[in-house]
Amino acid sequence: MAKRFTETNKWDKVWFRKLSTTHKVFWGYILDRCSSAGVWEVDFETAEYYIRGSLNIDEIRAAFDGHFVDINGGSLWFIPDFIDFQYGELSESCNPHKPVINQLKKLNLLEGYMKGFETLMDKDK
Repeated sequence: MAKRFTETNKWDKVWFRKLSTTHKVFWGYILDRCSSAGVWEVDFETAEYYIRGSLNIDEIRAAFDGHFVDINGGSLWFIPDFIDFQYGELSESCNPHKPVINQLKKLNLLEGYMKGFETLMDKDK
């Protein structure tokens, strides 16, 4: 079972404060259930079961606008801030980062995500 850091300052962010209670719980669910690379397999039916609430997909998309990226035709959501918060700067020389980097490469997300990413080739330069 994966253990994750949680952003305690989220409660101070205006966008999060304005979410309904159901949307706040849903956001927590996504962050707990996404992969180590911040990719959630979109499954509203299961999410509704676990959060014990009803979700309106259009409302969710509007409320979470800018906090996720649709990938794979909308069947996956990528949460870019997840990686930054959980790991900081990714490095290919760090063993725990390797599966994250591999998943990002597999989904063609590495190029668009990387902020200050240092590859082993960059280090050699």
